[in-house]
Amino acid sequence: MARQKESAASTQLTKEFLSTVALAFPNHNGDQPAGDGLLLFKIGDANGRISISALCQLFGLPNETAHDFKENSKRKQAAFADWTHFANEPFLPSRSKVSRITHPAIRYVHRLISTTFQCKQEANKVTTDEFYILTTPFIKHEYKANLGLLLAKTLINVRNLAQDLEGNKKLCVRFGRLITAIVQHVGIDIPNYEPLPKPIPLDLHALQQSTS
Repeated sequence: MARQKESAASTQLTKEFLSTVALAFPNHNGDQPAGDGLLLFKIGDANGRISISALCQLFGLPNETAHDFKENSKRKQAAFADWTHFANEPFLPSRSKVSRITHPAIRYVHRLISTTFQCKQEANKVTTDEFYILTTPFIKHEYKANLGLLLAKTLINVRNLAQDLEGNKKLCVRFGRLITAIVQHVGIDIPNYEPLPKPIPLDLHALQQSTS
């Protein structure tokens, strides 16, 4: 599970990162290990890049080779059945309620997963990806996905989400501290942006303006 990073957040830094972030594989080969991927971004006039392997190391995530969670029908049914150890009921994607998880520590871990890998403010239901991340310690190696790559895809998806906004006034994200940690890790000097005194959700409508 990701370690907490004590990094200040800045609204402007977060906007610049999310409006320029992209993912690339050097050899343009879909069969490359997930850790070979590069997360690209720009802060001010500086271009930054971090490999998915380095991203995993930065946040204490296992550096698996698979790009996503692999499934087959038997494995899927067996994994979903394992949900009974958490909630005393079968798992139903995007329908199983977080409140049904019996142990408060597991509910807390799910919320952490939901707010980082899925960038959700409210975590009422459990998605399939959230379920697989939560059960990663208990599944076989060949079925595990690279969580650093999933995090990278989430960061990119936020920009797409902002561009597709219509009338959702409540849509916002909050992971500026993660972005600050990434920027500092690659050695880019952070401009003299005013840090936020406390975590504040980023209004995606503001990000939409910076990507148009």
